[in-house]
Amino acid sequence: MKPAEQITYLEIENLADEYGPSFYLFSQDRLEANFTRFRSAFLEHYPDTLISYSYKTNYTPAICRAIDQFGGRAEVVSDMEWSFAVANGVRPENLIYNGPNKSWDTIGEAFRGGALVQLDCQRDWEMVKRLAAQDPDAHFEFGLRLNFELRPGQVSRFGFDMDGDQFQIIIAEVRDSSQLEIVGLHCHFPNRDVESFGTRVSRMTAIAAELLPAPPKFLNLGGGFYGEMSIEVAERLGAESIEYSQYAEVIGREMRAAYPEPGGRPILILEPGTAIVADTMRFVTQVIDVRDIRGKRIATVDGSLFNTSPYSRTRSLPLRVISRQPRASRRTTDIVGFTCIESDVLSRNLPSEVEVGDFLMFENVGSYSVVMKPPFILPSPPILRWSDLDRSHALVRRQETGQDILQTFVME
Repeated sequence: MKPAEQITYLEIENLADEYGPSFYLFSQDRLEANFTRFRSAFLEHYPDTLISYSYKTNYTPAICRAIDQFGGRAEVVSDMEWSFAVANGVRPENLIYNGPNKSWDTIGEAFRGGALVQLDCQRDWEMVKRLAAQDPDAHFEFGLRLNFELRPGQVSRFGFDMDGDQFQIIIAEVRDSSQLEIVGLHCHFPNRDVESFGTRVSRMTAIAAELLPAPPKFLNLGGGFYGEMSIEVAERLGAESIEYSQYAEVIGREMRAAYPEPGGRPILILEPGTAIVADTMRFVTQVIDVRDIRGKRIATVDGSLFNTSPYSRTRSLPLRVISRQPRASRRTTDIVGFTCIESDVLSRNLPSEVEVGDFLMFENVGSYSVVMKPPFILPSPPILRWSDLDRSHALVRRQETGQDILQTFVME
């Protein structure tokens, strides 16, 4: 996508006339560039690396199909996401099935199709044992998500507690079984700093050496990587400005130290979402009302905080006012959404006197926005693929309607 300042008011107005006053602009070119840079950074430091895209971050089919075409795999955490991946044409052997709520049907389908299944909880374990009992001649290979203390006092609710009795029972039962085999280990933590990923690798490799008779087939470090951002954008978001290569250097160094012989190295699996999709989308919305309340200038837009960052609730996203004519600013403006929620504030003290008819373009909204927008008061806006080269566009998702939402209800 071309820099925001090069998108003109006329271009945005023409799109609004066709698709409505709010919409997302998606750049497949930027998605491909992000994916390619991310993968290349890790291949340079650890050639046995696989990238599996996190569907939960943004399961827009145009994104997921593109990742599959780029050679990435799909990481899903529910039967819904499993069905999305299948509908997108992803082959089962290119799927990683995670999460604490796998369904009986899809976990069986995953094993039969050659997907990588990573067990998260006792429920998963019981389903695998049930599958094995139903097919005594079958061999089931899987990974375990581990729960250990990444930092003092940090407790995760996911995975098998390394210090718990249930974990030891599972290890003993696997060792006594000819059908069940742990072939890899998985972890995922919310920490995004580079140092934390080095800690993950050192803990995972030490645990693998203790638990498994040989190097595992894979070690999966999950996601949680920052996307590459300028220092200015990072400061606005309260994040660190980290390059993909910084993660790759630390992780690659730890992996090579633990497995010095290239022929005996496990596959390193990474599950990025935000890191490669956040800056591939912008949200455009039009100002529909401006008012003064006790000296405070407030502009209401056709969109909502739910459209931009419902997960982080941040009000510091980079944004640009797109007006028909430039104007001097003497006052700041709070930008608020259309909902009846007082906290629906997209930006505070914007240094601009926006007017009705202006558009606001919010950047870095590709992560946990489209997938977490509730059907609250208004349905979801359309998504358009925007071309950098010829300024063309194509519809990726149409405007959702009220009837789309009502069709699952039983009307008596």
